[in-house]
Amino acid sequence: MKHSQRSGWDVGRTSLKVRNPDNAPEAWETRVLQAFDERRAKGEDPDTLAYAEVIEEGGDRYYRLVARIVMPPLEKMPCLASHGGSIDPAWATRCSGAASVNRPVTPNIVPRDRGRP
Repeated sequence: MKHSQRSGWDVGRTSLKVRNPDNAPEAWETRVLQAFDERRAKGEDPDTLAYAEVIEEGGDRYYRLVARIVMPPLEKMPCLASHGGSIDPAWATRCSGAASVNRPVTPNIVPRDRGRP
């Protein structure tokens, strides 16, 4: 959180199937994640899935980026420490989870702590 406030980047993690509703994707993220699933279904390497775009919202412009979270091989996954062998390999390799970042690109909405008007 401190880094986000200092840098102006809004950083989050989301998925089409979240356990925490606070991490639910916005409409733009949902479209990107669905496109990732389609690209993966066509055989694209899930480790290469990323998408960036400058969008307009409320008259302001934002740089948006979503990149698939690259998971380690199943036997090296940190979630095994808690869940042991109960993790389904199909779940572990699906590509719906992603990191999402965005930042204003319009000068009038640069975060105040950067000292610019």
